Amino acid sequence: MNIIPIRKLLDEGKNVMIYSQDVNDFYIHLKNEYKCINLYEPTPTKYKIIKCLKYLEPSEDINYSRLNQLELRDKVLDLVKNNTLILFFNHFDQLTFKSAQIYHSLYEQGGVLFICSFNSSFKEGAYHFYKTFTLLNKEEYEYETGKNEINISYTIYGFFSLMAFLIYLNASNLNTASLILGAAWFGLIIFRTLVYAGGRL
Repeated sequence: MNIIPIRKLLDEGKNVMIYSQDVNDFYIHLKNEYKCINLYEPTPTKYKIIKCLKYLEPSEDINYSRLNQLELRDKVLDLVKNNTLILFFNHFDQLTFKSAQIYHSLYEQGGVLFICSFNSSFKEGAYHFYKTFTLLNKEEYEYETGKNEINISYTIYGFFSLMAFLIYLNASNLNTASLILGAAWFGLIIFRTLVYAGGRL
């Protein structure tokens, strides 16, 4: 396990994403060098932020559960201040739009960095947060998922839709405007049907 690239990214203030690996392995190697909390999973978000607060401000007298997520987030930011806190969790793909916003704001507004992993596609609402990460094992991800392959599906679907457009034109006896509009609509329906039914070739 090569920790050096992760240290370099952390020292540059960058979040680290790892495909299909357990971040606990990295946590074990880094917990003595940085202020770290292993959340294991990102949700439920409120409980995870309370876990951060109990680490940063250990006291049995404080009742954090009465605070909402934004208040909890602000308290974390106050406690971190000019220091760096690194949060670890697997299953980045479990993030909802709301939970991604909370974690993203921790990164944007204070010294909170993340080391996360994912195994499957994540929700669209988490993509903005994902863009703040550097994917450490990008080659492995591309090899296993084929994400670096050229997707020719839409080109093929477009070709068949064009053929349908031309066939419709030749087969119809309508006036020009109606003919072109009908053919375009027919071609669009064919394209949409192919995309829905065929997906990626």
